[in-house]
Amino acid sequence: MDEVIVTTTAGTLRGLRENDAVVFRGVRYAEPPVGELRFKPPVQVGPWTGVRDATEFAPICPQGISPLGSSEPQGEDCLALNVWTSATAGPSRPVMFWIHGGGFVGGSGSLPLYHGDTFAAKDVVLVSVNYRVHVLGFLDLEGVGDGFENSSNSGLLDVVMALEWVRDNIAAFGGDPDNVTIFGESAGAALVGALLATPRAHGLFHKAIGQSGTGHHTRSREVARRATEMFFDDMGVAHGDVVALQALPIDEILAPLHNYGTGMSERTRAVFGNDDPLDAMPFRMTHGDDVVPVRPADATADGSAANVPYLIGANDDEMRLIYLLGAEIKPADAGLMPLEIHARRLGCTEDELLELYRAIDPDRTEDDVTCALCSDLWFIMPGREAADLHARHQPNTYRYSFSWRSPANDGLMRAAHTFDIPFVFDHLDDPNVGWLLGDAPPAPLATAMQDAWIRFARTGDPGWPAWGKASRQVMRWDTEPAVVDDLDADRASVWRTTFPALS
Repeated sequence: MDEVIVTTTAGTLRGLRENDAVVFRGVRYAEPPVGELRFKPPVQVGPWTGVRDATEFAPICPQGISPLGSSEPQGEDCLALNVWTSATAGPSRPVMFWIHGGGFVGGSGSLPLYHGDTFAAKDVVLVSVNYRVHVLGFLDLEGVGDGFENSSNSGLLDVVMALEWVRDNIAAFGGDPDNVTIFGESAGAALVGALLATPRAHGLFHKAIGQSGTGHHTRSREVARRATEMFFDDMGVAHGDVVALQALPIDEILAPLHNYGTGMSERTRAVFGNDDPLDAMPFRMTHGDDVVPVRPADATADGSAANVPYLIGANDDEMRLIYLLGAEIKPADAGLMPLEIHARRLGCTEDELLELYRAIDPDRTEDDVTCALCSDLWFIMPGREAADLHARHQPNTYRYSFSWRSPANDGLMRAAHTFDIPFVFDHLDDPNVGWLLGDAPPAPLATAMQDAWIRFARTGDPGWPAWGKASRQVMRWDTEPAVVDDLDADRASVWRTTFPALS
């Protein structure tokens, strides 16, 4: 492996040429958020002298349980990014900036599944980023001391600072700072949606892709305040004593994380009250501050990112991921919203919902319908509304549906949450996903999806008709990809009480 030297605005880095890609790992874009910087918005990395090594991944944000396939150490000095490029010289290449998921409680930009070698092989510069999650990234401490303004969005501001690093430095890595596409999955896609409504991020990216997530997943300032009070209680620290919080060992900070997952509980219901239909994830982005001034859906409706082509979609069976543990698990065990709650909120009877969702698949059990309803609530219908709102201002708005059903685990999970990622990254051979995808996932589908994502990054057009009032077509990704007419129009009719912009 040959060393490759690149000079950034802060100093010089040493990366490695590995096969057909040049890789820079663990590139710090911000100062370590430790000590007095814990919980605060990020501070830009300071300059250094000499050559700094960029051949090892940085620690990932502390989260207790390691994410799938990650062997990287955990530590608060986690604000780093990674770059894969085919060459640091030559014509400028499109940049794709990956934002990992993990429900705002975990995840990593260095997962083997997210390595950018396959993108670099197609002459794209791939950047992946670590950002702070859970309370380290989204604890609202504004008003308790100096420097905590907008702390409820520190994790989002981490991503903004990384994008600023890309703007200032990516040309030295062979990338085009004027052609940056942000893309992410789940929480990463929610961050993409929030970035579309973040004034400070305007001009830092030029296209956006959201996989199974939208800007709908923000919380109000009031919910952020209640979540902070819950955390002070869990820590046994007097409310507002931020100095005591900053002095706590990280293991104590991590101890209550099991209370802050993505499912519902009595504690999260108390935090959210009637302010949020999701009743989950108490630590995530906040609207109503200087970073995200209004709900992203409202900002999108007003054309906040009118100049940004947007590709958005979801998997057909998102919430089937709960069946990872086997056939005996029930929706209630996973904290999913019961059918009767859906019916009450949507103004229907349970029988009407069963009839509607069984019209799509007559063999669906009541549990299957509950999973489908939760898939619609969290992913599919917010994505549809986001596309509708964005298409009012931007003609290059596109929708897709990932429909390939995995045969693994007796086919229980179908086209579940996260199953699209190995296809987009064309890493079907990753040993950590084989048990999810089965022995022979369709390689041509991975090639087709990655090529469409890259075409969109290059041109703003993934290769199928745009979504809008005049065209209601969707790319359906399956063994035989096909453009199909509106897949969810009938279901959308009952979701207008929750997502009023649905057309």
